[in-house]
Amino acid sequence: MNKKKLPKLKSSKTKSSALKRTENDLYLVRRDILPKEILKTAKVNEMIKRGETLTIKDALFEFDLSPSTYRRCRDMVTPFYDGVSDNIITLLIVVENYQGILAKILSIISRHLCDIITINQSFPINGMASINISIDIRLLNMDIEKFIDKLKAVNGIRQIELLGSIKQ
Repeated sequence: MNKKKLPKLKSSKTKSSALKRTENDLYLVRRDILPKEILKTAKVNEMIKRGETLTIKDALFEFDLSPSTYRRCRDMVTPFYDGVSDNIITLLIVVENYQGILAKILSIISRHLCDIITINQSFPINGMASINISIDIRLLNMDIEKFIDKLKAVNGIRQIELLGSIKQ
């Protein structure tokens, strides 16, 4: 098999200056490509945040994570939805067009103490419709990731995206 060589890119920057990173460089990556230590650190942080453990030592033991690894990573690992600390979120929901699906979505939102701010549903095309919905989540009785997972569990929902959030 012939391997093609890629052309070298010319840059005015030196290699070391091009690879410098700042503390605030953030990346959105899929969970399945993260090292186990990072995932364990995230789980320990979550367990502590929820008050499910009395000591950090107990949480580290439960997830078989060394204290030195935890100390090094603990402040650098945050679940994506923890960034949503605002009061209002906007979701884009793609649904199959059948009677009652919007009612099911609204029922879940109401059941978890959220208020609808705005809602807009597109005209169905090829049996699919999109719904843009802004929700006040100040009184939400669970974390946002689990809330979105509950919505995803509704039969007929094809996709949910968090479009944005604002503080009111």
